[in-house]
Parts: sequence; C-alpha cells; structure tokens
Amino acid sequence: MLARLFELGLSLIQAGRDRVHLRAKSGTHVQGDAVIACSCSEFTDQHLCPLSHLTFSPVSTLIVRQCGITTSRRAVIFHGYRATPEDHWFGWLAQQLDSAGISTQLPPMPDPASPSRDHWEAEIARTLGTSGSDTIVVAHSLGCLAVLRHLATLTGPWQLGTLVLVSGFVDRLPALPDLDGFVASGVMLSRMQDHIESISILRSDDDPIVPPAHTDRLARLLDASVQIVPGTGHFLASDGVTCLPPVFDAVA
Repeated sequence: MLARLFELGLSLIQAGRDRVHLRAKSGTHVQGDAVIACSCSEFTDQHLCPLSHLTFSPVSTLIVRQCGITTSRRAVIFHGYRATPEDHWFGWLAQQLDSAGISTQLPPMPDPASPSRDHWEAEIARTLGTSGSDTIVVAHSLGCLAVLRHLATLTGPWQLGTLVLVSGFVDRLPALPDLDGFVASGVMLSRMQDHIESISILRSDDDPIVPPAHTDRLARLLDASVQIVPGTGHFLASDGVTCLPPVFDAVA
C-alpha cells in the first residue's frame, strides 16, 4: 500500500474508519473525492480523501477510483480458439483492469475458427510490442500457445512483468484434432521463466478440452505452480464462467 501511495505522490498520514488522511507531495492534488495529477510543484497542503474511493486489492495494491489516474502498467488479453474479445470472461477482466488504472487491450485474433499460427503470432507481436516489467499478458487456451511461441522468438535481455495462462497447453489435444497443425511440435520454452517476473497458471479439474495433465506439464516446463479452480470446465461462458477473479488477483 505505501509503495503505491508513493507512486501517486501521496504519503499516508493517518487512517480512520471511513477516511484516509493523505499528504500530497509536489505535483499532486487531493481534492474531495479525487486525486488529480497536475503540474503544480509547490502544493504541499493536507486533505481528507473519502476511503470509499480507495480500494485495496488482496495484494495491497492501491486502486484509486473516479479520478482518471492510470498507472504505467498495461495489459493485453489474448483469447483462444473460436472465441472473440466479447466472449467468456475477457470483457469482465478488461473492465476490472481498466478500473484499476491498468490500460488494457483485448485484440481480436485473426480467423479464430480456422487459426493460422503465423497470423496469430504476428498479431501478438504487433499488439504486444516491446514488453517490460510493467507489461501484463493474460491468455486463454490456444492463445497461451501462441503467446509462448512469440515469447520464444525474443532475443536479448527481454522482460515481462506478469504472465497468466488459463487452460494453457503445448501438446496436441485429443478433443480437437483440427488444431494438430497449429499445435504441431509445441514450443521450446528454454528458460523462458528467467525473463518473466511472475507466472500464474490456472486450470480446472474438469476441463473437457485441455486435459489437466497438459496444463500441469506446461507448468513444470515453466517451473510454475498450478492453481486449480474447481468445476469451471474450459473457463467458457457455457461453463458458467463469465468472470474470473483468480486472474485479476494474479495481476492486481
């Protein structure tokens, strides 16, 4: 919390039941229910900001609402096979991230019903651009493989802040032989995790499309743990999944 306050140019003076007493540092105003960044370099007064406009995530990251402030963090959400940005939990997550001040993109992947690995990787490269420690990538299903393939092409000291893979895999799927050409021999991960600050991998215990063992193998290859979200199938709207708080918690 204190680190995030510092980023906003504020210092915590006193916390009460329904208000937080903040001291504004140079270049920041606290006015009523808003925190407004400005160019003033001499403003050092003290104000009371209603606590109702300050929300703390489970990992104590400060979120300032109704103030229009954004952080330097940005997120990109990549959907999977036969999906669109409007499907499943993608729009919900984008809204949550935007509300947290994280600029979010949700690009439509080319021809999702008949995907081309080259076209998908090109779209990911175009959308993601140069990643850094402030970059968040969330991917679902086939989008996970496409993202990993793009990352595998990067050279030099590249970096990614957060990677969240939902129902990820790098092996062929018995339930979807039509994707065998896209999946082919998977991807060489080769110490990819050394470039990524945080990796979260989610699966369900009843996925009819991606066998749990496939996601578990991917986690081992990335030296990451797996979070199991019971009863969520393939994390589709048809599985009843239109919001996915564990993903937001992983990036908040």
